[in-house]
Formats: sequence, structure tokens, C-alpha cells
Amino acid sequence: MEDFLDLGQHKQAFQQCFRYALSSSDAEVCGFFYLDLKDSSLRFLKVANENLVDPHSFTSSNPSFYTMYLNNSVISLFHSHLTEDYPSELDIESAKSFNLPSFIFNISNKHSFLYYPNNYQPTNLKCRQFIPYFQDCIIYVKDYLLSRFNINLQGYEINWSRNSLDSLNQLLFYLDKFFIESSVNNIKSGDVLIFEPNVSIYPHIGIVDNNLFFHHPVYGYPISEFIGPELLNKVYKVYRYKDL
Repeated sequence: MEDFLDLGQHKQAFQQCFRYALSSSDAEVCGFFYLDLKDSSLRFLKVANENLVDPHSFTSSNPSFYTMYLNNSVISLFHSHLTEDYPSELDIESAKSFNLPSFIFNISNKHSFLYYPNNYQPTNLKCRQFIPYFQDCIIYVKDYLLSRFNINLQGYEINWSRNSLDSLNQLLFYLDKFFIESSVNNIKSGDVLIFEPNVSIYPHIGIVDNNLFFHHPVYGYPISEFIGPELLNKVYKVYRYKDL
């Protein structure tokens, strides 16, 4: 199972999600993550899969989803896969139709996959709370690149969820597809800075903009810092988007 140590107050939502997924080995299950406005905690609501024909697909008309969707409380769609990690064409179309990410859990190997459609519009870059998977430092950089530099990395088959087994190499694998490695001696706006994992197994990343370093710390709110020698000495790698 996943490592829940880094999930903080949102741990229960992911536990409920994964346990629900593992409860059905012969048909997909579905639900959604939403933000409880009372205490700002992530919640998971399981919904009935109304598709009784195809075990590798799901359909739902749950009224709670549409109420929360109209209130902008839904964080992500969710469904399980029986064998595949990657989203299907129908999964991609569903995510696009709601302008929401789709979180997939493969019950055969316990891998998770977080897909963002190309039409997803990020919000609250300055005051968003930290939510593992959905609003962490990696998602912050993705959203900052889109909002500030009009660089859209969404819509590709990029897994935005954290792989607890090899998070650093997974991150570098995707960066190598779209970015070119640069140097701390040649930093400019739009560069992505990566810090090698030390205490946590997950590498911390952020982005440079006008001589400031913007990032989203664990369980805090996004902040900016001046780029000085102390910060640069902690940098593991620097990446620059190919068209910058």
C-alpha cells in the first residue's frame, strides 16, 4: 500500500479511497475527492458505479457530485483500474468535460496515476493550501508555468502523482521530456529548481521568476524567497523549458 506518513490531516481520505478501490477486484469503482469547507480537509466520497455491463468502465449520476461541482468544491475525479495504470480515452474525455483532474488507482499493482486535462485552469496560486497529490510543490510548478509563462504541460500522459518508491527519478524522467538541464550559474525566469531528497523521500521543487524563488512548502502556503548562495547550495538540478 501507499505510504501515508506524508498525508497529514488528509490521510483518512486517501485511506478510504484506496480501501474502496481494493474492495472490488472484478469491476471498477468510482468516487471523487472534495474539500470540506468547514475545516479545509480533503474528503473522499464513494459513489455507485451504475455501469453493470463493462467491468472496465464506470458511470455515475450521483447528485452530491454535481452539487459540490457547482460549488467548486470538487478537487478530483477518482476511479479504479483493474489492470492498467494509464487513463483510457474515455477517462481523458471525462476529465476534459469537467475540467478536473482524474485520479486512478490500479488495484493489480497498487500504482496511482493523476491525469490533468489540457483545459484545466489552476486557481489560487498565492493562497492555496497544501494537499498531497493535488496541491503540492510539483503541481504548483505545473500551475505556475501555465499561469505565468503560458507553458501547458497538461493533456500529456504525465503521472502527476507522487511515486513513493522512486519519486526523484520519476520527476526527472518527465522533466527530460520537455526541459533541458541548465546550471545554477545561469539561472533565469522560468527555470525549475530541484532539491535532492533528504528528510523526505520526495524531492522539493520550485520555479524562478524575476530573481525570486516561488515554491509550495509542505503543509504551508506558497511563498517566494530571494535567490541567494544559501538557497543555491541546496539545489540538486536546474531545468529550463525547451522553448524559453
